[in-house]
Amino acid sequence: MLPLTAPLVTRHGQVTGRDIVVVRIDADEGVGWGECSALPEPTYTDEFASEAFAVLSQELAPRLVRRKLSVSDLHAKVSAFPGNPMAKASLEMALLDVVLTSKSMSLGDWLGVSNISAPAGATIGIVSEAEALEQVAAFRAEGYRRIKLKISSSAGLDVVRRVSEEFPELELQIDPNGGCRPDDIARLVNISEHLSAIEQPFDPKQIEASRQLVAQVDIPIIADEPIDSLEAAQELVQNKACSAIAVKPPRLGGLVRTIELRDACLKWGVPLSAGGMLECGLGRHSLAAVAAMDGFDVAGDLSPASRWIRVDPWPDIEFDTTGELGTIAVPTGNGVAPKPDLEVLGSVTTSTTMVT
Repeated sequence: MLPLTAPLVTRHGQVTGRDIVVVRIDADEGVGWGECSALPEPTYTDEFASEAFAVLSQELAPRLVRRKLSVSDLHAKVSAFPGNPMAKASLEMALLDVVLTSKSMSLGDWLGVSNISAPAGATIGIVSEAEALEQVAAFRAEGYRRIKLKISSSAGLDVVRRVSEEFPELELQIDPNGGCRPDDIARLVNISEHLSAIEQPFDPKQIEASRQLVAQVDIPIIADEPIDSLEAAQELVQNKACSAIAVKPPRLGGLVRTIELRDACLKWGVPLSAGGMLECGLGRHSLAAVAAMDGFDVAGDLSPASRWIRVDPWPDIEFDTTGELGTIAVPTGNGVAPKPDLEVLGSVTTSTTMVT
C-alpha cells in the first residue's frame, strides 16, 4: 500500500491509499518490472487491485512461466483468458522492461517518440471553491499551465467559472466523470469558452447528449470511461459522440494495444490525451513516453507521481518548469523505468507470490 499525499475525490468515490500490484519477471536477459494500475475498489472500472493480484498469480503468470516469450507471444498466450486488461498490461510492461534493457533501448525509442518532452498537467479532485482556488494557485506557482478540475455534476461549473476568472492564463479542463445530464448541455456550451477541453461529460450510455455537445462547441470533448478497446473508440468516433479520446494504456491491455488505437486515431483525425491512473514512478515513466507520441495533441494527466504518492519505490519522472510551459521530460534510460529501491519496496509490500 502506497500512502497518498492527499485523498483524491471524484464522482466514482474517494481514493485514500494506493494498492498497486507490481509484477517482476526474472529472465535470462535480466529483471523486468511492470505496474498494474487497477484501483483498490471496482468503482472506475470493474477490475480492481486484489482481483488483479489473484488473476496474475493464479491464472496468467502460470501460463507464461519458463517460456521464452516475445511481446506478441505474450499477447497471444493471455488473449485466451477474457478480461483483466490491466493485469495483462502489467505483464507486458515487465516483459518490455526486460527486452528493452537487454537491448539498451528506451521505451520512447521503442514507441518511436521523437519529442523530448510532453505537456505537464495537474488534476484537482472534487473540492470546495476556496480549496480549488488555493490548489490552482499552488500549481500555477509550481509551473503548471494545464489544470483539470473534477466535478460531480453541472453544479461544479460555478467553481470552474471562478477559477477561470482568477487564472485566465491557464489552460483549464473539466472532468465530470459522466456526472452531467442532457439538460446540462446549454450550461456546458456556455462554460466552454473558458475551457480547453471537457472530458466525459455524460454517462457513456448518453450518446445523443454527447453528439449534441460535440456539435455545439469548438473545444475537444474527450471520451474516457468507455475507452477500453479500439472497437469502443471507433464506435464513438463514427457516431460523432466525441472529438478526442483519453488513452489509458492499462485499460486497453498495454502498449501494443495503445499503438493500435493511436494509429487508428491518426487516420480518423482524432486527437488523443494521455490519461493517468494514480501510477507510481514505474507507471509514470511509461505514461510520459506515451504522452510524447505523435497524435497526443491534447494535454493530459501527466504529472510526477509525487503529486499523489508520498512514498514511492521508483524514481519519479522529471518536471521541467524552466520553459514557457511546464513539461515532463521523456525518459531516455534503458527499459521502461529505472529500477526500484528494493528496501522501500519491501517496506510498503503487503503480500507477495512467487510463480516458478
